[in-house]
Amino acid sequence: MVLVKLLGRPALVRDGGEVAGPRGNKAWAVLAYLVAASAPVPRERLVSMLFPDASDGPAALRWSLAELRRALDNPAAFAGDPVMLALGPGVRVDVELLATSPWYEVTDLADVTEPYLQGMALTGCPGFELWLDGERRRIAGLSAAVLRDAARSEIAAGRPDEA
Repeated sequence: MVLVKLLGRPALVRDGGEVAGPRGNKAWAVLAYLVAASAPVPRERLVSMLFPDASDGPAALRWSLAELRRALDNPAAFAGDPVMLALGPGVRVDVELLATSPWYEVTDLADVTEPYLQGMALTGCPGFELWLDGERRRIAGLSAAVLRDAARSEIAAGRPDEA
């Protein structure tokens, strides 16, 4: 299993050990945006949001997508226009677990106290920065809910110190 960590410093974890992720913050930004999107995203939207000043924005996006495919060892991922996220069955993303998994699975795999995309700032990409600010607030709310559920469960089980 591969775990994509977007809480804290972005990283890829394979079989318990960190492995080389995609090079460049923009590749991580593309991945984060696609994970958060509820539908495939037009390439033009990704280019305008993440590569507004690039002399060849579509080529820069293609490079970032190639980096993601290489890092995840999945040549079929991030295909098409609009770009479809297809990570495969062996890949899990920590922020997706926040909304879909019980607290004990989330806390086993992710550090919910870490900020979303810690340290990432893409100056010159105001659209992405605006999106990131809102997404950080949304993820912080999901993390707080997971921590509340964990605390309630531990208290109910008679383990207030763990709560």
